[in-house]
Amino acid sequence: MAKEETAAGQQELQEAVWQYTGWGVLLALVLASGTVIGYLLWGDAPNLRTQLQEASQKIQAVRSERENLNYEISRLKRANEKLQRDLDAAKTASPPADGGAAAATGGAPAAGGAPATGGAPAAGH
Repeated sequence: MAKEETAAGQQELQEAVWQYTGWGVLLALVLASGTVIGYLLWGDAPNLRTQLQEASQKIQAVRSERENLNYEISRLKRANEKLQRDLDAAKTASPPADGGAAAATGGAPAAGGAPATGGAPAAGH
């Protein structure tokens, strides 16, 4: 009888081990399949990838536009500086804006050394 009891106890123990092993395997399969399904649906994130690609293209376009505008600004600044230098040079090279009125009233002589009024002094002065 002791042999039957130990055999029955061993059989019961073996069934319990198989039952818990089966539950463990089932739990592992459920977790693994959930992980795989979750990765396929959300882990790879296909729509987030497309959004990232679109955002990267927009950023690149904005950077390119910014570079173009910076180049245009620097080109216009250089043109403005050149025009300002030309204007300053033209102001210094041209006669005074009053049309030489100082020379006509007996002021400084003209470039030839003679007065601009023809050499005769004004009659009322």
